[in-house]
Parts: sequence; structure tokens; C-alpha cells
Amino acid sequence: MYRIQFHINFCAAYLSGSLFKTLGVKELCHLINKGELRVFIISAGYGLLDAFDPIHKYDAEMKGKIATHWKKAGLEDTIREVCQQLQPKQIYGFFAGSSLWNNAGAKYRYFYSAGVKKALQDGLCIDNVGCFYRSEGKGTSAILKGLGRCFNDFVCSGYPINMLTKAQENGLAYGNITIKYEELTNKGV
Repeated sequence: MYRIQFHINFCAAYLSGSLFKTLGVKELCHLINKGELRVFIISAGYGLLDAFDPIHKYDAEMKGKIATHWKKAGLEDTIREVCQQLQPKQIYGFFAGSSLWNNAGAKYRYFYSAGVKKALQDGLCIDNVGCFYRSEGKGTSAILKGLGRCFNDFVCSGYPINMLTKAQENGLAYGNITIKYEELTNKGV
């Protein structure tokens, strides 16, 4: 029995971005259109986007003044509200950076983690919630390809718990990139 009511993914790239080049976008769109997958993108230019939201080209990264702007604007509260409104059974993020606010490149994951933790603190009941992240390996292109392949494997395999366990314990190898998984709780909000 397929028990996922909603599945939300927060990604730090747009559907045409580097992370999604490794995915079968046609299959991904099919899952979204069937209502089996919901994808949100955390954007330095727009804040929180649904996968099919139209955007203009922009050149911004979630760091410095831009990240501070989104922090002051309450981006994590927007993410909390989306989680509370949709009441998904599972939420997964895919990010290159750590969960800390002050690390370079970590702001996307920070907003995701802070927003989801606030939703949990507010009483969101959920079966699985966490974040896939690059734990080892270098190179922006290689990292995004590794995260994209991980996303694809996870979604196309039906979100297997054993993949979460393996990623959490030992990591998943994608070329020279190791992807790990961190379960999120409402602790440390």
C-alpha cells in the first residue's frame, strides 16, 4: 500500500538547475502532476518556490546580505506554514551545506531545517523528516550531481527506509561524493 499522502522535497536549485540535470525531469513532473510528489525550491532570488512557479533569470546566492534579508523576512516561518498547511507524511531536503547559519553556503539548508523544526514544534505529525546532505567530496558540479542522483534513486525506489538507514549510518557514494542523511527533530529550535 502506498502510504504517502504528500511528499515534500526542499531543494536548493530550480528544476532546470544543476541538481535536476541528473534527474529524469519527465518522470519527476509525472509524479508531481499525479500528486505523489511535491517539490519546493529555496531560492536566493525568490524565497520559497513551488516546482512549477515561473521565475526570471537572476544571479544571487543565499549568503551575506541576501541571506540576512531572507532571515529578517522570516523565510523559515514561510516553510513552517507550508508544512503546517499541507500536513505531509514525509519531508526530505537535499542540500550541499551544513545546517548552521554561519557556514558559507549553508543558508539554504538552515532555512529548511529551521522551518521544518518550527513546524514540528508546533505539532506537525510526520512519519519521516530529514535532510540528505553532502558529507564528503568536493566540486560544485559533482556535489549537485551526487545530490541529484540520490534524489532520483530515493524517489524512484519509493522512498525506502533502508536507504535512509544506509545514508544515515555509512553514507551513499556517488562518484567522489558521499551523501549522508540526518533525521530532523524539533530539538534545538
